[in-house]
Amino acid sequence: MRQSEESNASEQSRFVTAIDTWLGVMMAGCVLCAIALPVAHLTGMMGQGQPWSPAVVFLPLVIMSLSLILAVPCFYEIEGDTLVVRSGLLRRRIPVRAIESVRQTTSMVSAPAWSLDRLEILYGRGHRVLISPRERSGFLRALQAAAPQLEWEGGDLAASAAFREAQRQLRQQEQRKLIP
Repeated sequence: MRQSEESNASEQSRFVTAIDTWLGVMMAGCVLCAIALPVAHLTGMMGQGQPWSPAVVFLPLVIMSLSLILAVPCFYEIEGDTLVVRSGLLRRRIPVRAIESVRQTTSMVSAPAWSLDRLEILYGRGHRVLISPRERSGFLRALQAAAPQLEWEGGDLAASAAFREAQRQLRQQEQRKLIP
């Protein structure tokens, strides 16, 4: 990577999702089917003088619309001390201080990611999100810059030992408060 590309990646705060070819083809095929089925139904029925079925016409279009509303756009943005994960109308805000680790995964669990080459972000108390930024290395650099508790461990990011110890002590204090 050249110097100018490297500085652009480190300054970037919005990262679009990577898209696996097979998934893009499958989504395009679904959109085409959702449009072709009603058109074929209407042209076939009208040519024969038969009544048309509203369910066959509108149901595929409604399903396609809902799918697109929940999936597009898909990006990940670092806004100050918050990681925003956006997938369609859904938006998850994660405080970067709560992030405990970021590791590579190929999990097939449903997630705001259009690729199976993913990053698993563990945060808070057992929460996780799977994402697939197209510019992975730039995303990891930007995330590490925003979350000082994260350190490189191999190719992954993990909270420092001092941060983990502070979190453990905090949990113990909270548990003591709950016990009368």
